Amino acid sequence: MEIRLARPDEIPFLVEMCRWFTTSPFQFDDRLEGIAGGFEPAFGREMLRSPSTVTYVARDGEIVGFIAFHPLSPISEYAGKRIGNILLLVVKPEHQGKGIGKTLVKKALHHLRNLQIELVTVGTDLYNIPALQVYTSQGFFPRLVWHIFRFYYDREFSLSPLVRPLSLQEISPFVPYFSRPLSLLKDKILNREALRTYLVDKWKNQIAQGKIFCLGYCPNDTPVALLTVQQDSLAEKTLQTPKPVYKILDLLLLPQAERETLITLLRDVSARFPASLMEIWIDAEQNDTIQVVEEAGFRLAYSGITLHALLEK
Repeated sequence: MEIRLARPDEIPFLVEMCRWFTTSPFQFDDRLEGIAGGFEPAFGREMLRSPSTVTYVARDGEIVGFIAFHPLSPISEYAGKRIGNILLLVVKPEHQGKGIGKTLVKKALHHLRNLQIELVTVGTDLYNIPALQVYTSQGFFPRLVWHIFRFYYDREFSLSPLVRPLSLQEISPFVPYFSRPLSLLKDKILNREALRTYLVDKWKNQIAQGKIFCLGYCPNDTPVALLTVQQDSLAEKTLQTPKPVYKILDLLLLPQAERETLITLLRDVSARFPASLMEIWIDAEQNDTIQVVEEAGFRLAYSGITLHALLEK
């Protein structure tokens, strides 16, 4: 078995290998059959063609697997540790169970260790037992379980007179409640406060630039709940949908507000943004939020897990 860096001319073939991610959020959900126009591994193309991605292939006469990773995440500067991310791990179905995936992970970790990376993250399907066994055998441990809930536009809701777009100034009361299903925010070895400050600043900038659309539930014209949504062009390309795909990024509630205000926001945004699909990612520990999105008509579509590994210097 030969393990070596991928050549540029091999990238198109590796992109096609991404079609074997049968347990990915883009393929696992059978309700996508009536929504998606097909499946194009646009996510793999974007990752593999990124200048910052390092890719190793495993060859046994032909390419039988590969691993792609970012050797240094831009977020490292704020987290206080040098962080690497495993992006893709693929082994041909007929070659699985032969230790190829484990060998590729070992090669990636060796590469990252030589770059003095201190923490490595990877995400996978919560029920992908073979992948979990590979990662845990190499020192990875679970850090965050998360769910994807989707609204399939199989029902209609109306706009609420109490929901309106918010200005950048109006989101300030919500900053203390800002949270995302990001595993790094749960790791105590990181500078989580600095990381959170970076994420909040980025969040504000994206709203100011119009990259994220922000809605508020505003009784007496004062916002007490907030929702942000963004068009997901990568999902559109992957699923080849006839209409846009939207992703809800934030669902925040001030202490004085009732949970029903979030339901109103979720129903309003589905009416305000007609689409092929709308989804929201939620930390599995956020039981109240899960109940809210289910009451608003969203359905569980996928469960994932993010694992971390600490690399010795």
